[in-house]
Amino acid sequence: MKKFLLFLTGFLFCYAFAVKGQPGSGVVYYDDIESIGAPGANLRTFNAALYFSPEKSAYVTRVDSLENGGKRIAKTYTDENGDLKGVQSNSTEKGLFNITNRRERTMVSNARFKSNFTYREEQPRIDWKISSEKRKIGGLEVIKATATFRGRHYTAWYAPDIAVPLGPWKLHGLPGLILEAYDDNREIQFVFKKLEYPYRGNMRFPALPEQLPGLADLRKEQDGNYERNMKYQRALAEQYSGSVSSQGKTAEYRKRYLELFD
Repeated sequence: MKKFLLFLTGFLFCYAFAVKGQPGSGVVYYDDIESIGAPGANLRTFNAALYFSPEKSAYVTRVDSLENGGKRIAKTYTDENGDLKGVQSNSTEKGLFNITNRRERTMVSNARFKSNFTYREEQPRIDWKISSEKRKIGGLEVIKATATFRGRHYTAWYAPDIAVPLGPWKLHGLPGLILEAYDDNREIQFVFKKLEYPYRGNMRFPALPEQLPGLADLRKEQDGNYERNMKYQRALAEQYSGSVSSQGKTAEYRKRYLELFD
């Protein structure tokens, strides 16, 4: 918990305000595993935490302060075609975050491209389908729900005894706290570790600027990043008297985003 507090104390912006823990506040710790574009790579995990109060919530991962100063993961793997490939990820000072204003139903997140891109959007609606399947996680009964969200199909397990409609990353909207979630290809996984609920200590949230890019700007940034990658691959291919088709490796590059748009 101290590491999470240290992170939020110095998080992103210099001026922050404290929130006193109150009924309905808690902290969930997860293992965050992402091998986007590399299903089955079996990467090591990053530490992650979700702090929530009745007014706000913050999900953070890949933060140096949560990783004893920093972590870098690099691994080679063999894909389904037998080709040897590599994947890597690392923590940074700011990490990856999602901050939700529950009253205003807005969300501020960041994404890594060539630079750290921070943007605001309305809290998205996720059309969950709740099943009758149940199991236990951390001693709590959880119920299975599924949904397609931004290009990926997710399975989530939520605890109805904790009536908080939140979860890791942007996953939310179920009648209970999401303790575990993953996409069909297991490229994205959030695995429950520990819950502190209720939590009555103090927590600091960043003071966010009023003006931030929106979701449309995120999509433009994705497209720009995609085009830069294609340009690099074409230049590399020309150097070796080859060619790159948009139907080749670069067509797969879009699938390496956490969120996929049409």
